[in-house]
Amino acid sequence: MNIKYDSNTLNLNGSETKILIAASNASSVKNIISLLNQYEELKVVDTAFNGEDCLKKLLNNKVDVLVTEFKLPKLSGLKIAERLSLEKPEIAVIILAEQNNLGFFRSAMVAGTSDFLTIPVLSNELAKSIKRASFLRKERQKRRDHNLFKAMNKSIKTSKVSNGKVITFLSGKGGTGKSFTSSNMAVSLAEIYPNLRFSLVDLDIQFGDIDIIFDIKAKNTYLDLIRLTEELSPEITRNIGRKYKNYGNLEIFTSPCSLEKEELINSNFIIKYLESLKNLYDFTLINTGPHITEVHIDLIEASDIVILVCNGEIPSLRASSELKKVYKKLGLSTENILLLINRYNFQTSIKIKKIKENLNLKLIGLIPDEPNLVCNNINTGKIITSEINTTLHTFITKACKKLFRASYSLENYKTKVKKPSEDVMKCLF
Repeated sequence: MNIKYDSNTLNLNGSETKILIAASNASSVKNIISLLNQYEELKVVDTAFNGEDCLKKLLNNKVDVLVTEFKLPKLSGLKIAERLSLEKPEIAVIILAEQNNLGFFRSAMVAGTSDFLTIPVLSNELAKSIKRASFLRKERQKRRDHNLFKAMNKSIKTSKVSNGKVITFLSGKGGTGKSFTSSNMAVSLAEIYPNLRFSLVDLDIQFGDIDIIFDIKAKNTYLDLIRLTEELSPEITRNIGRKYKNYGNLEIFTSPCSLEKEELINSNFIIKYLESLKNLYDFTLINTGPHITEVHIDLIEASDIVILVCNGEIPSLRASSELKKVYKKLGLSTENILLLINRYNFQTSIKIKKIKENLNLKLIGLIPDEPNLVCNNINTGKIITSEINTTLHTFITKACKKLFRASYSLENYKTKVKKPSEDVMKCLF
């Protein structure tokens, strides 16, 4: 069945979504059902009044989405979400809570939920959340099934091979320097490997600032490509990019910086967009926002390498550790995650050995803390790696060379490596 998600009309064309509602009393269940009555494609197939009964029904029946209260008798909504992430990951979970608590939200994301809504919830808001969660879970499951089928049948041939690598920069919290590291590493890679093509994409949709770092003003962003998702081609994609003035082999795709338009960037578009970029560039570096959504999960799954950016302080390390836990809860592999420590102070930061032991990740690079130089360059739109005779330039260059080799290493590359092109071979040896 061809399912198409339309964020404007909220339709799942031709698809019925089966929902189980769990709440602590009959009145709450009745209220939730009344919110969904006007949507024919949303079918409430069962209800439960305690966590144990809810989990039993979910494990034994066909359900697409669970809408549950945060607190339930016998077994909480969070515990149910954790069990489902391991036993029935195809079921999307939406949690309702009476207060918008950051701790609740973080716990819900760690448990593998699709959304977290505050009571009272509007009918349209709940319906939209259910449809989005159901669509994204189904699309992800289809891709996983397809990848499994390809792995089991090595003789399958695809009509088009995409050789480009995708490298995604993540962090457990804001302020670690993802934009700074991704921008400067993109420039450094373009400088070191002039025969290869690179792109830098700012997918921090709400607060992206790569345009500030490069001092550029883009007339268009990838947001303008959404209406062309089904017809997206490398030629169309390239028209949105801006060539970096110092290196013609680097193109930059800036963020729309829009709070209200983030929901327009859906899973289907991200996958098509990445395919187009991989056909254009040898390497695509992606900067992301400091939060995890369904789209971010799809992006992570499509990445060849994920760079976890952290600092040498306890809050940053704790956030990074929590992010790894989220990965595991969502069934995502951590084998392709590399650690990059930014703004490291050799006198006051936690020792590198302790950081590596705590996060249990391979260190790809270390960038020293040079606040005066970094602040001045950002404010003047000057890239750090253009400062050839600086400590930062040396450390960033070293990290880029390690990253380049890691992207073609069987130890760090999460799928079987295709034979590199002649240009890549020249850079490797």
